[in-house]
Amino acid sequence: MTLFHAYLISGGNAEERLDYAVNFASEVFGLDDPEAAFKIERGVHEDLHFVLPDPEKKTPVLSVAVIEQLQAVMKSKPLASPMKIAIIPEAEKMNESAQNKLLKLLEEPASGDILLLLTQNEEKLLPTVRSRCVRKRLTGGERIDADAALLDTVKDIVRILVYDRGVLAEAFAILDEFTGSADESINLLFSLEAFLRDMAVGTYDSNLLWDETLAANTEKMTPKMAYRLMKCIDHIEVAISDIEGGLRPKTCLRDMALQIKAGGVNA
Repeated sequence: MTLFHAYLISGGNAEERLDYAVNFASEVFGLDDPEAAFKIERGVHEDLHFVLPDPEKKTPVLSVAVIEQLQAVMKSKPLASPMKIAIIPEAEKMNESAQNKLLKLLEEPASGDILLLLTQNEEKLLPTVRSRCVRKRLTGGERIDADAALLDTVKDIVRILVYDRGVLAEAFAILDEFTGSADESINLLFSLEAFLRDMAVGTYDSNLLWDETLAANTEKMTPKMAYRLMKCIDHIEVAISDIEGGLRPKTCLRDMALQIKAGGVNA
């Protein structure tokens, strides 16, 4: 399973978002521990942490103190698994100071650890927080293994469009498979944006890359290459905005592909 270090999950209701996050944790921990799902169901998994509002506050808020506790937890070694997973069920309840504190974890994640931010309103989160997460909008019936396949698709798109290792028609064929609905297209774009951002700033795991040559090139990321990757992200954000504005997903995805292909890192 291909994983990122942070996910922002919106859509659905609070119970559906939490169910998705818990199932995600069960799948990930279950790769190394067949008893993981049983532990999680009983609420006793040593490396699954829930970040909840400060009970001493009159209004439910995720304060700086709560995020500092999370930082301490994530800095510690996992007890039973290769990594730790933290779930923030109501991420929109972080105040601005707490979100800025959380950025440290998002920008410098511990190797293998995963943050799951759940929210009913992602607009209440700082753009800098949103941009450092793979964003997922629930539409019903989501499968974790389908998300892993989505990230494999993202790698193919990057290979073709950004690193010029394929033809435009091949990219069009892949993108056209994600034009069934606006949410489907946007979920793909969120994952693509996060992947490129991680490559540009170096906060990625080398197992996300598809060959050793590209991994070596990315580790030697030059300012010019990073700048071009960020320009690719600009085109992705335009496509997201256009789709959210009601334009046809197929047209938006193809226009984005043309722009990225013309300005990829090898251009």
